[in-house]
Amino acid sequence: MKYFTRITLFGLMTLVFAQSRAGDITVQDAWIPEAPPTAKVLACYLSIDNQSDAAVMLESAASGDFGSIEIHASEIHDGMMHMHKEHHLTIDARSSLKLQQGGYHLMLMNKKKTLSAGDLIDIELHFSNDEVIHVKAEVRK
Repeated sequence: MKYFTRITLFGLMTLVFAQSRAGDITVQDAWIPEAPPTAKVLACYLSIDNQSDAAVMLESAASGDFGSIEIHASEIHDGMMHMHKEHHLTIDARSSLKLQQGGYHLMLMNKKKTLSAGDLIDIELHFSNDEVIHVKAEVRK
């Protein structure tokens, strides 16, 4: 019985330690530019702050309001803006990464409803350290 109690206590201590890391990553200012009702693809911009001692990767995102979400980067080549899919984004230890127009962004595809300025869209962000952060992205004019 003592052995079982020690194992259970160790398991609880491990769980508490894992949960204490939940504050290491914060996401701020998530927003989506308002687009015409016929637009099938939208972008989402936000800032990610990693206060942990190790780099972490944004691996994927999901939302019930869209068929899929991909991580994209915009770059200018020969005077033309091009986008390409990224498999993940790395946020270095004790640093921030801003997803913004003309750079990294979330590409929201196959929207399931019409969006208007002021709407809040739930998005899940999945990180390499097994954190899942839920954000509300505001649709803005």
